Amino acid sequence: MQRAATDVGVAPVCLPAGAATDGMPCTAPTDCAAGYECVGEGKCQPYCCTGDCTRHDQFCDIQPTLADPALRVPVCVPIHACGLLD
Repeated sequence: MQRAATDVGVAPVCLPAGAATDGMPCTAPTDCAAGYECVGEGKCQPYCCTGDCTRHDQFCDIQPTLADPALRVPVCVPIHACGLLD
């Protein structure tokens, strides 16, 4: 199930699922497996609607979908090490 903008806000919609999973490239939401969304610059990331991610190297964040950047969804994203002033 994917999320899509409707006349009354954001609602779940059923679309065919693809095979791409965690961090794999995508060009549309239908490229991603069930439970994943094509976000950012084109990577499938798992939804984290409850705020929790199952992998210890990811955290739940709100990201824009590739298909509609105005539509933002909660997905697990990788943690990247960075310096304070980077």
